[in-house]
Amino acid sequence: MRARGVLGISALALLGAGALVPGAAAGASAGAAAGADWEASGGGGAAASFAAVTVTTARHHILQLRDVVVQASISCADSPAPAIPVDVEVITANVAVGAGGAFRTGTLAHGAGTVLSGRISGRRVTLSYRHVARTANQFDGSTETCDTGTVKLTGAPGHRKALPDEAWGGQTVSGEPVDLNVVAGGRAVQEPPHPPANGAAQAAISFGQFQQSCSVGSCTPFSSDICAWETTETLFVGADGTFGNVAWQEGDQAVFTGRFRSAHSVTGTFTNGGQGCEETTWSATPG
Repeated sequence: MRARGVLGISALALLGAGALVPGAAAGASAGAAAGADWEASGGGGAAASFAAVTVTTARHHILQLRDVVVQASISCADSPAPAIPVDVEVITANVAVGAGGAFRTGTLAHGAGTVLSGRISGRRVTLSYRHVARTANQFDGSTETCDTGTVKLTGAPGHRKALPDEAWGGQTVSGEPVDLNVVAGGRAVQEPPHPPANGAAQAAISFGQFQQSCSVGSCTPFSSDICAWETTETLFVGADGTFGNVAWQEGDQAVFTGRFRSAHSVTGTFTNGGQGCEETTWSATPG
């Protein structure tokens, strides 16, 4: 899993797939958890965030977890290139909390998938998480396997800025374009499912001017600007609004930071030292 620079090859985009779990009345757990942002952490820099929402049916008040995002360290075997050691998954399913506060979503099928389970008790949540991805290695015919192992996290209700889920755009201080795609209520920055209509790179975040070369339903970004850079890797946004790639960049690769100052403003820094490009500041707004 690699970020892409100018004329780079598309990196592996890992998207968690959850399944709705049949739920019962949430009982006391709903009163303690509903309407709250929850933040959790674990060893090795693991982090998770979700919103808890009460859904009213004809017979019950059901507690659901929505916009679940999990970050965990990951290791890969038979990778054709040095693998990024941090993985972030966005679980798109609404996860129902059953009687007693327990929940579970996802499966590991044919040795791959995403599984999240846990329990909410009062103002405490415990999580167990694992993500495994298997991808054919086009260079030697083997299978690249990336696995977080089982990750344990604990958390409690927190508070974060509610951000609009949409494409954000802006520029660096020198006028170069910056584009990013916010998802999961502002908990992650993730590659959009389709190429942006404005011609920007189909990336979680990009710096500089890109064009798209499209054929047979797929597009590859390219740029004549040596300082331009983009990544398809999903990025976890902390409760304080910060995100970036410092945790997984290596050597003189491009490095960026960002912080959502409000629901309508994000600022940060970017440098592509490997191309001799000096650090610059950037800002963006939604829409």
